[in-house]
Amino acid sequence: MLGKILVTDSKARLKISDLKKHRWFTDEGKLPEDAPPVPAEGEERQSPANDNATNVEADANVEGGSSTDTSQLLADDPNSASKANMTEEEAQKWITRTQSEQKVKRVFQFKSRGVPANIVKSISESLGEMQCEMKIFEENNKIKACRMTPKGMIGVVLQVYTLEGDLQMVEVRRGKGDIMEYSSFYNDLVKNKIAHLIEEVVEPAE
Repeated sequence: MLGKILVTDSKARLKISDLKKHRWFTDEGKLPEDAPPVPAEGEERQSPANDNATNVEADANVEGGSSTDTSQLLADDPNSASKANMTEEEAQKWITRTQSEQKVKRVFQFKSRGVPANIVKSISESLGEMQCEMKIFEENNKIKACRMTPKGMIGVVLQVYTLEGDLQMVEVRRGKGDIMEYSSFYNDLVKNKIAHLIEEVVEPAE
């Protein structure tokens, strides 16, 4: 199905009406009994009497795409033009990447032992090794850092909170920037650079 959607030829591209009939959206290709009939190509959709023009127009569009041009489904992505020329294998990789983006947490917290100032110093040294520009707020044990990547600037904020005694909570908060570039940066930071500081990972409250 993806291979038929991501093509440049609008005549060969899968129509929304056909898309709704695909087994991904139906019960193995069978429309639900209470589903409204899908209009044939060129046939005007019959709306219920209590529907207004706005509802009909909303049904005819998906994420800003029209019933005859599914390329608009990718219009909110700056790289949509290149996606239109994807092979099915490339499209699957793009979907996998999109799913992996959703796994990147906005906030990561872990417990650490030591004096807050020393933890901040250790983290700042690691960020320096990663070619980050940063500003350190010593009064509240906070670091704001950013790094230039091939896809622009990414940002991160780290702060140390005292729980009790020498037990500290360290929060790593994602800032602005390309999420995949941040994911690569985050994995290097957490799994390599400051892994020695992590005593216990804490799941932040939703």
